[in-house]
Amino acid sequence: MLHDYTLHCKLSEYVYQPAEEFMGRVKREFNLKSEFSSVDGSDVAVCWDSSRVIIVCRGTQATSLNDIKADLKAYKTKFKDICWAHDGFKDEVEKNLDWAMKVAIKNKMNTKQISVCGHSLGGAMAHLFALYISHQHDNSVKLYTYGSPRVGGWSFHKAWKSCSIEAHRFRNNNDVVPGVPFAIMGFQHIGELHYINHYGNVRKMTYWQRMKDKFRGRWRALQKGQPFDGVFDHSITLYSKKISKQFN
Repeated sequence: MLHDYTLHCKLSEYVYQPAEEFMGRVKREFNLKSEFSSVDGSDVAVCWDSSRVIIVCRGTQATSLNDIKADLKAYKTKFKDICWAHDGFKDEVEKNLDWAMKVAIKNKMNTKQISVCGHSLGGAMAHLFALYISHQHDNSVKLYTYGSPRVGGWSFHKAWKSCSIEAHRFRNNNDVVPGVPFAIMGFQHIGELHYINHYGNVRKMTYWQRMKDKFRGRWRALQKGQPFDGVFDHSITLYSKKISKQFN
């Protein structure tokens, strides 16, 4: 049986594909039924089988002006009277929130394990989906994010602590996206960090061990002729390859 880390990473990778291709692929590979919604550039899929419901959020596409605008709206606004969160991420979630909840409830979300996942912008959206589900529907939720930026600050953290969410946050070596928005702007990360070192292995490391490993990763990239290591490390394909190798 495929490990949850790998399953959710692959779903976060496949959701970048067109709707029909995504739905066909998850049915063939994971025997999951699914529905797909695209509203004003925000793409979300809901997948399910007899024991689980999974909400998958698409991340940033470099060619999408909508995604770039969402990423840049780094000021906090109220999210559903739950907390204050990044305005751009909140807007992208709200485009598909009612639809996703309707599909999830129709497929008996309240009697199954529910999880949410996404890469990059999709990871940020997944945070808010998980928070909303746990807060409004009183469900226990599992969250899996890959290269996610920070989503909120003190208000967000306080709301999070009052909910039942098991959060797993993956960061690949020098990936730049988890470093924004900056902590000095009042944003912070949530959940257990699973750090992928420059050898491609998920490890628990102290802050200084990670700094040392990041330097090694940057040096190794320069030797390979990759000056933009932080951008290269953000690739969902790279996350999927490394996580699948360790957790299959």
